[in-house]
Amino acid sequence: MSNTKSALVDLEQAVLERLQSLNHTIEQVQIAAFYLVEDDLNSEELMADTIWVSTETNSMPDMAFLDNCCRRAGEATSDLVTWVHCIYRTEREFHRDYGSVAWQNRLIFVDDRFRQSSAA
Repeated sequence: MSNTKSALVDLEQAVLERLQSLNHTIEQVQIAAFYLVEDDLNSEELMADTIWVSTETNSMPDMAFLDNCCRRAGEATSDLVTWVHCIYRTEREFHRDYGSVAWQNRLIFVDDRFRQSSAA
């Protein structure tokens, strides 16, 4: 069991490093956080659910731009996870939807600006 836990931590760290690197190359949105989940159809495959936050206050870029960002996240992590699922939020929506202690404890933060200090 500890080997499995250690392998998962190593995988999370590898995904984190790739997504942080990608964040430095994209404007208009940033990957705030991600979490890994088992594929519903194949429990041996892992998906990365990535949560992207618009750098614009109350709007999101167009879907073609967002699709390209998601594709790039998938390419950056294709040797680590089977699938990347992209979730888009404004900053306000992110804090509303992922601000609970449960979410804050589950998420792996790519950008620490989105970590809620009250959840620590």
